[in-house]
Amino acid sequence: MLEQPCPECGFDAARFDPATTPSAVLDNATTWLALLDDPRAALRPSPTQWSAVEYASHVRDVFVLLLGVVG
Repeated sequence: MLEQPCPECGFDAARFDPATTPSAVLDNATTWLALLDDPRAALRPSPTQWSAVEYASHVRDVFVLLLGVVG
């Protein structure tokens, strides 16, 4: 997960400045609010791509996991 950029979203942990974490998390939450407000948020755009709800759940799970690591 951290050795190479994510092929889906492009996140690159090697280039991420930890000092920007608070603002990055807030920006990320704002983005999800807009995406999940769409009535199609639970629909998969294609059989091989997650829905916005599935991606949001994954992001939530990663945040929870990271809280256990650094908390």
